[in-house]
Amino acid sequence: MKKLLLLAIMLTLLVGALAIPPASATMEWSDLEVHGYMQSRYYVDFATNASVDGAGEISDVRKDNAFETERISLSGKMKMSNKISGYGELYIHPWLYRVHPSSVYLESFYLDCAVNPSAKLRVGKGRNNTFGVTPSAGNRKTSNYSPLQEMFTMDRTLGVQYLVSHPRNNWELSVCHSLRPQFRLIGQVAGEQYYGSSNAFLRTTVLHLADRDIPGDRSDKLTYSGRVGEKLGKSMEVGLSYRTGALDTTDEAYLAKYYSSYNGDLNLRRYGVDATYKAGSIYSLAQYFKGETGNIDNDGWEVLVGTEPNKPYCKGLYVRYGEQNIDVPSQVNKSWTWDTRQLAASYAIPLNKMNGHLKWLQFEYERNMEKVPSGSDEIPNDIFFVELFSAF
Repeated sequence: MKKLLLLAIMLTLLVGALAIPPASATMEWSDLEVHGYMQSRYYVDFATNASVDGAGEISDVRKDNAFETERISLSGKMKMSNKISGYGELYIHPWLYRVHPSSVYLESFYLDCAVNPSAKLRVGKGRNNTFGVTPSAGNRKTSNYSPLQEMFTMDRTLGVQYLVSHPRNNWELSVCHSLRPQFRLIGQVAGEQYYGSSNAFLRTTVLHLADRDIPGDRSDKLTYSGRVGEKLGKSMEVGLSYRTGALDTTDEAYLAKYYSSYNGDLNLRRYGVDATYKAGSIYSLAQYFKGETGNIDNDGWEVLVGTEPNKPYCKGLYVRYGEQNIDVPSQVNKSWTWDTRQLAASYAIPLNKMNGHLKWLQFEYERNMEKVPSGSDEIPNDIFFVELFSAF
C-alpha cells in the first residue's frame, strides 16, 4: 500500500510539473549537457589473501599490486523549461560480472521542479539530500567513502525530496523508499573478492552494517527524513538530521541471520549532527550519527580537515579520522560484530594544464583498525592507491 502511495505522489508531482508552461515551445538538443568521468586506480601492496584459524589468528598474508578501472560515469542534464530540468547518470563498474546487479547502476534519474527561487522539488532517484552532509565528491574530498558515510549517507534513494535554501539557513524533507540494512566492505579493492576462492575477500576485508540501495529488491516500507541547517557567521554551517521508518520481513530475516541479539524489533531510526567550516583554502567537516536498526544500536563520528590551495602542486590535501561502534556482542571471525576505526589521508595534484580531460592525480591511504575479540588478530585490510581522474 505504501509503495502505491509513493508512486501516486510521484506521478502527481510529475504531471503537475510537466503542466507548467515551458519557456519555449520546444526543447532543443543544445539544451542537453552530456558529461562523463573515469576513475582508474593502481593499488599498491594490498593484502590479497590470508590464512585464519578457528581462534581468529591470521597468518600467511599475501600482498600484491593491481590496476583497476574503478568506475565509469555517463551523465546528462537537460533544461526542459524555465522551471524544470532533468538529470540522469549511469555508473559502470567494469570489475563486476556483467550479470551482477550493480555492474551497470542507475545512480540518478530525476526531475528538479522549481517551486520558487529558493525551493525545488526533486522527484525520482538520486542522492539523499535530507540527512547529514551528502557525501558527493565535493563534500567527502577523499576518493573513497568513509565507513560512517557508507552506513548513514552514501547510498541513493527513490522518492520525493523538497529542498529549500536561504542565505542564512536551509532545510530539506523527503518521503522515500527505505534502504536495506546490509553489509559493506572496509578495505575492499575493486574486483579482488572475485579472484581466487569465494571466501578470500573475507580474510582481507571487514564487513560492517550499512544502509543500502538494492535496486532489484526494494523495501516495501517508506522512510521520512529531514535536515535543518543554519549558517553561523561567514564560514560555518551546522545541521541536525532525523530519519524514521520501519524494517520489512526481508530486513528482519537478514538481521536475525547475522545477529544473535536481534529480537525482531522493526523500528528504524537515524539521528545526526554535522558542522562544516570553510574559510579561504581551509575546509573541515565533523559529523556524528546514531542508528537504531530494530534493537541493534550503532553510532559513529568522524572529523576531516584539509586545505585546498588551488596550486599547480596541490589541488587538495586532507586527513580524516573516524570511529564506528555497534552495540552487539563481539564474536571471533564475525567482523560485522566489531567496532571499527579508520585513519585516511588523501593528496590530489591537478593535471588541467597537461590535458583538458585529465583532471587530477590522487594519492590515498587508509589505515583500517578493528576492535577484535581477545585472542584474535586484526584483519589486514589497509589500502593505498594512486588514482587518475579523467573527465569530459
